[in-house]
Amino acid sequence: MELTKGYTLVSEDGVHVRIEETPERERVILSLCREGKTETASLNREMFNAVMELRYSLDIKDDGKEKA
Repeated sequence: MELTKGYTLVSEDGVHVRIEETPERERVILSLCREGKTETASLNREMFNAVMELRYSLDIKDDGKEKA
């Protein structure tokens, strides 16, 4: 039995965001859920890598506040 990796968070505006790999590790599934409505997107390797590369080209300013 293989473990599937995933991560869930709730965005600042209340959207539940889940990202997880498929058991076969061929795709990554991105799920967004709000008020009981869920939308999913299946990303192949190239799509996922393109999203991850944004990490180095996006600049999100920090407001300096520590969140508890």
